[in-house]
Amino acid sequence: MTNKMLSGFLTALPQAHANQYADSGFRIIKEKSYDDEVKIPIITQNDDEYIVAKVESTGIGIEKGLAVIRKYAEANDLELGDDLWQFNIGINIERLGLTKDSILAYAITDNEL
Repeated sequence: MTNKMLSGFLTALPQAHANQYADSGFRIIKEKSYDDEVKIPIITQNDDEYIVAKVESTGIGIEKGLAVIRKYAEANDLELGDDLWQFNIGINIERLGLTKDSILAYAITDNEL
């Protein structure tokens, strides 16, 4: 993540349960490097429809964003996937591998848009 490429986290957090975020396991995700010397596994995000929220990259900000996503999904009878995609906005990492703001995204698993 230190080479200024797109980065973030993939978190196993089914149905946007904000109160479980702090205890959820997560993996670092990074834009694919074309340097043959860098050997990292690649995680591919599917071309799906997503519910997306921009949040401040703090515990409170992320939990607020998750609550908004969950509320929107429930109000619109949408089922969410189990993976939370959390992408940094920009390249200036401030703390804990995070930029000041992030994008949270959940795939919509039913096609009832």
